[in-house]
Amino acid sequence: MKKKLRNYISILWILLVLPGLTSGRGIAESVDDTCQVAAPKLSAASDTSCAGRPVLLWATGCDGQVLWSNGLKGDTIVSRPATTRTYKAVCQTGTCVSDSSAPITVTIPIPDIPTIHTLTPAICAGGSATLLASGCPGEVVWSNGSVGKEITVRPTQSTVYTAICRTGTLQCISCFAEPLEIKLVDSVRPLLVSSKSTVCANDSLSLRVIGCPGTIRWSDTSGNTSSVRNERPLTTTTYEAVCQVGTCSYATNLVSVEVAPPTAPTIEATKYVICEGESVAITATGCSGIVEWSNGQTGTNLALVPTQTTTLTASCRVGSCSSGPSEALTLSLSPQAPKPLVTNRTNECPYQTLDLMTTLTTTPRTPGGQFEFRTAPSVEADLVAHPAVSGAGTYYVFERTQASCYSEPAAVTVTINACVAPVPVCSYFPATVAIVQDSTRGSNNIQLRAIVGGMATGGLWSTTGAGTFGSADSLKTTYIPSEADRLNPSVSFTFTTQDPDAEGPCPAAQATLQTRIPAQIIPTVEMLGLSMEVHKQTPLAAQLHEVTYRLQVKNMGTSRLTDVQVRTDLGQAFAGAIMVGKPLVKTVAGFMPNTQFDGQRNTQLLDSTGSDLPVGTTRTIDLTVQINTNGLQNRVFATQALASALDVNGTVCRDLSTNGFLVDPDLDGDPGNNQELTFLTLLSPESEDNELFIPEGFSPNNDGINDLFVIQNVPEQVDVALEVYNRWGQMVYKNDSYKNDWNGKADRGVLAGSQEKGLPDGSYFYLIRLSNGREYIRFMTITR
Repeated sequence: MKKKLRNYISILWILLVLPGLTSGRGIAESVDDTCQVAAPKLSAASDTSCAGRPVLLWATGCDGQVLWSNGLKGDTIVSRPATTRTYKAVCQTGTCVSDSSAPITVTIPIPDIPTIHTLTPAICAGGSATLLASGCPGEVVWSNGSVGKEITVRPTQSTVYTAICRTGTLQCISCFAEPLEIKLVDSVRPLLVSSKSTVCANDSLSLRVIGCPGTIRWSDTSGNTSSVRNERPLTTTTYEAVCQVGTCSYATNLVSVEVAPPTAPTIEATKYVICEGESVAITATGCSGIVEWSNGQTGTNLALVPTQTTTLTASCRVGSCSSGPSEALTLSLSPQAPKPLVTNRTNECPYQTLDLMTTLTTTPRTPGGQFEFRTAPSVEADLVAHPAVSGAGTYYVFERTQASCYSEPAAVTVTINACVAPVPVCSYFPATVAIVQDSTRGSNNIQLRAIVGGMATGGLWSTTGAGTFGSADSLKTTYIPSEADRLNPSVSFTFTTQDPDAEGPCPAAQATLQTRIPAQIIPTVEMLGLSMEVHKQTPLAAQLHEVTYRLQVKNMGTSRLTDVQVRTDLGQAFAGAIMVGKPLVKTVAGFMPNTQFDGQRNTQLLDSTGSDLPVGTTRTIDLTVQINTNGLQNRVFATQALASALDVNGTVCRDLSTNGFLVDPDLDGDPGNNQELTFLTLLSPESEDNELFIPEGFSPNNDGINDLFVIQNVPEQVDVALEVYNRWGQMVYKNDSYKNDWNGKADRGVLAGSQEKGLPDGSYFYLIRLSNGREYIRFMTITR
């Protein structure tokens, strides 16, 4: 009975006492007066905190178990309130529960969200915009890492900005401001082309600017605004022009015209061993002028009928100068075979056929020669399929040499007399057939070919499958499989030749091929991926910095790419700063650096001849530049690169770079949906931690690459404290002694599910404090 009574009391406590914790009722209203438990006294480490930050609360004066109004138990608890919150607790001793404690409130100040705006929502390429923030009584931190109520940005593409407000001694964070987009006016990319790339001194050439909707200014400041101009350079010269559209100026590419003798052409022949009386075609390539041949002829193409072994060279003449001779090409003359010696023949019964080989009176008279029988006195006439013929008439025999030179034809007359009881031809020339499956690479269909022999000349296809033949009565056919065929283990194909003698003794031939229908091939799109990261930076002086970008180019398609090119405009990226000297481009084997790259007028990183990129291959380009900030307050710069290449169909593939090391950071197989600017925050050489590197994001997807938020080059004996906030200003992660081990998961008690699955992809604000007094406040991106 006592045990049952205790159970009843416990049930009554759950039903009556716990609701009383929030309504202020004590134990005296729900149990008998024998329970005399004093209410606990509550305390907090701080009565004010920021959203999501841990707050320590404790209770004293309870000899039993403390039950808190937020569902936690224990003398001491840690809570992470997102808004101002009031806490109560009771003390439970055995079955007795105290009255509710006096409440304790933790105030969570919510900073005002800043309002951001600009007077220049649209700018020219290379221009700047001033961003202004209002409504924040504290410090404004922008999404590009800048701090202040007014900043200047120079985006290289249309870019969205946001900001947060950080206030008070606690440095609480507001929600993200409404996004503000700075639109980049469509960039004009005028193209300068030359009619000639190599000329002789004082030869004429034409220059043309294409794609300029405004006014053209040439680099010689002559005042000429025409899109076309003629030049007669005396030395190798580089030309450029500027397209002025309103207040925006866009430079063309540089065009270098080399003043030098032309290159000798390359000459080729359709064949190099020529039969007597035979014509041969010879072609010269690689000459932009007039081809002059050593036999006195001119022109790109020659047609010759050599009468003896001949050697030729060619030179290229452009204007008044000529190249040296090309490599020599030798045409060897092969003699004609002698005319075969034959005799007319008649069949011998009971065989109503005659073997044409018996009409020959000699063997081939050239080494390696052989005889061919044809139906007319021409090597273009039909070959006789079988030496044994059943039809009377005249046939023509040729002797063909190893060099495929033919003799004159010899005519031979065949007489076929009727026999009383002839042996059917098909009995000693029975029909035969074999089936060959041609390659199906790159096709969803099956290519079939029947090879017939003997008396067989045709037939009919059949199959156990449910698909269709393109032509069921042709020797070569295409089989179009059905969906059911692709699910079957195999499908059989049969070719049956025509019956050679109807109801006679000779049967038709038949062959069967059994094969598995391959899975349907889904056409793929050729894809080129490009990434760009800040690989290294070194402060050299107060305003001088050396920065190395590392670019990765990858062929993610299914065929080899050619004419690979990568471009980036450092002039726009570092607008307002000064590039010192000439940038240095380093490439791996397979790529050739462009020695004319200057990052402003000439933006091509690779040699203009282009480079190949095999399937699945990744190649690296390192680009090093020295920057003088020239007194700029802004130390954050953004850039982006563009890769292009030709696929096997001659189609241009392109990809704008994404920030970081991976060309496809979301690993979805499509690099085209990852296009991010690469931001650079210049380090200060005066500070102790001038080599500190903080990533702009990471990808905690457990692939072994960039899974942790790693801060590099922290000075020795310096501790790191890290705080991370979401877009609503709530702290989601905190570590006062950070060891580069955060994997993107939230602290316990912050967001449901985020402790196991990780925080959602997106932008986050972070605060890093070093024990030497330095502080960094920026934004990061989590992508998986």
